[in-house]
Amino acid sequence: EMNKSFKVDFLCVGFNKCGTTTLETLMKLNSDITLPKNKKETLFFDWYKNIENPLKVLQEKYYPDYLNNKCIGSTEPSYISKAKEVYEYFGKDVKLIFMLRNPIKATNSMFRMRLRRVPNKYYVNLYKKYNNLDDMFNDFIENQIKTKKCKDFFYDDIINEYLKYFKKEQMKFIVMEDFFKNPNKYMKEISKFLNIKNIKYTDKDIHVSNKGDKISKNYLCAYINNKTMNYQRRQRCKKGNNENNYARNIINKIYKYTLKSCDYKMNDTHEKILNEVYKKSITNTSKLIGIDLSNSWNLK
Repeated sequence: EMNKSFKVDFLCVGFNKCGTTTLETLMKLNSDITLPKNKKETLFFDWYKNIENPLKVLQEKYYPDYLNNKCIGSTEPSYISKAKEVYEYFGKDVKLIFMLRNPIKATNSMFRMRLRRVPNKYYVNLYKKYNNLDDMFNDFIENQIKTKKCKDFFYDDIINEYLKYFKKEQMKFIVMEDFFKNPNKYMKEISKFLNIKNIKYTDKDIHVSNKGDKISKNYLCAYINNKTMNYQRRQRCKKGNNENNYARNIINKIYKYTLKSCDYKMNDTHEKILNEVYKKSITNTSKLIGIDLSNSWNLK
């Protein structure tokens, strides 16, 4: 029977494409921290409704040795839009870590990720409609960013939603660009925030993970990758993120044929447009978290 004392102490809930995979890699080096076994993300809110006693499944599947653990957590950027659910399932005392990155650069990174992982038909159709990345990115800005269908980098909206349920003292905000300049400083701060021992890291432990420098080759490949993504999602929604190694190996084989390298850099016009789109949000976020973001991000 599950011990009543199982609880998640902290969640790194955001943001996508903001260095959370690197942060997680460094956290693994601290023996006081316990992260999900064999997975970066538990995707709890993708499957919790499908099964009885989801927290018990979460514990059994991802934290089997939790009784010996000091500080239990996970890195789940998909939780940015789940403030209420995080409160309901993980309690009012869970500590929250947010990693933020210049939203203009993060938007470009997200665009490429979605051309690789292809979450829905919109991204498949971009390949049908256009034959160059500038036009595709322009469409993405108009139809996903300006409309806030992709709201990932309007940080103030998301933090304010979390502030409805949690106190600001429970939140730790880290600017990705500053973090990579001085990771040791920030790992010390995180250790203090989580109330655990600090471990020093060497430079060789720090590398940008999950860079995402590949996209689908063409319309047909995007179509296949969308089917692959839907299959993966269905797997994950079975009893507790039940994505087996066999499925993952097949998916990786498919990617070998359907992806190509891509180091797309947006043009100046797009940069200016995004600067305007995010300007107000950046100002609000700076006030909210008490960090001058325009300075960290070299914004005009």
